[in-house]
Amino acid sequence: MSKFDQITALKIAGENVSLAHVVRSLQLSGKTQLLAELARDLIIQDAISKRGLTVSDEELQTAADNFRRDQKLERAVDTHNWLNDRDWSVEHLELHLERKLLHEKLLDEVASEEAVRQHFAEHRRAYDQAAIAHLVISDRAVAEELLSQIEEDDADFEALVRQHSTDTTTNQNGGRLGLTNRLSMSSLIESYVFAASEGEVIGPFETKNGFHLIKVERLISGELDENVADATRQDVFESWLDEQVAAANVEWTILQDT
Repeated sequence: MSKFDQITALKIAGENVSLAHVVRSLQLSGKTQLLAELARDLIIQDAISKRGLTVSDEELQTAADNFRRDQKLERAVDTHNWLNDRDWSVEHLELHLERKLLHEKLLDEVASEEAVRQHFAEHRRAYDQAAIAHLVISDRAVAEELLSQIEEDDADFEALVRQHSTDTTTNQNGGRLGLTNRLSMSSLIESYVFAASEGEVIGPFETKNGFHLIKVERLISGELDENVADATRQDVFESWLDEQVAAANVEWTILQDT
């Protein structure tokens, strides 16, 4: 029996459930990701402490005011009910807001404007997007015949999608998939899509769902606008955090002891 068998983690129907039992259940179900998330959070808190980051009373008050406004908690009773619904105290809420503010300050330091610009320059292609539509057919020969109709007879792509596509989620809107990030595509499709001209139909490409004809409606080169800058900040921070986790050489002794 380990020391964790002596620690009660929760009660179910009045029966004590030990910490050891909880950990073993997490292991057997493959849900130890919770522990990994805990390690990442502790590494973040350690970085905040080492950098001497703090939150002033004024910053915390502003955050609380913004929180109540965003949650539409206009009266004191509304805030009280919101806290009760979550079994939180005012101190819990203040701690939650303080942690968010500190995390944002760490994010600003790690993912500075210079770091964001450098990361974007090094990974610019990753932020390219394409507006695409597709037509899905279960038979390659039929897909090739439809492509011939488009290329040789100027057949209307949207009409063919509505008539033939097996993708019921898009066949009534012309097969449109909206904006798709370059990195979310398979390497084969990505290479053809971003080498195509706008308006061109390419394929067929085989996937588990069938054979796809893809219409490249618009190509958008990655630009460091506000939305991309926000995404890049997160990418920079996650890369930094991954490095910190690797350097910390985290060991789960609790898993060994149970």
